[in-house]
Amino acid sequence: MDKINRYAMCSLRPDEVYIFNVALCDNQIDRDFERFSIAALYKMAELFLGKTGIKDHDARSVNQVARIFDTRVVQEGGYARLEASAYMVKNAETAPFIDFIEGGINKEVSVSLAVKKAICSICGKNCIESRCEHTPGENGAYLTLDEPADAYEWSFVAVPAQRNAGVVKSFRSPRSPSPGQDCERLLDECRKILNKYQKELY
Repeated sequence: MDKINRYAMCSLRPDEVYIFNVALCDNQIDRDFERFSIAALYKMAELFLGKTGIKDHDARSVNQVARIFDTRVVQEGGYARLEASAYMVKNAETAPFIDFIEGGINKEVSVSLAVKKAICSICGKNCIESRCEHTPGENGAYLTLDEPADAYEWSFVAVPAQRNAGVVKSFRSPRSPSPGQDCERLLDECRKILNKYQKELY
């Protein structure tokens, strides 16, 4: 809650927010024949902190639905992706959207940002400065996006460029008991067992 309340104007309570995890992007070649470098993902983890989540990259304030309060890069072998934790304020207006997230309807996401480099996989030229003769998607050509300069927003969309980008399940769901609650439950069970044996002993 401390991380969330860095962005809230008033101190929010756990029961006032809905929290979910989202995979923003990874280092795999996407539908636009682009990929992020691992170094870019780590820089984006810094840039996307506090960034707003909107609908369909429509930057009107009415489309703001969530905000990122934590980020991390997850690596498994050569695969790496940028994950984020986001929150929404619970109220009558956001309840339908939360239901759609929970039901897996509103799931896919896309990021909007600026990068300084888009390196051609064939010739190594930075296509941000000037285009090369190779077309992404043809003859094995693709662009590696590197050196992010700014992060604008992330959006819920119908078809994201990144195939794996979207809301993800975590080890502990936002609606599941916290580790502290789990420990307290186990302690209660231990106390009951101890009391039972004490009564039998005496």
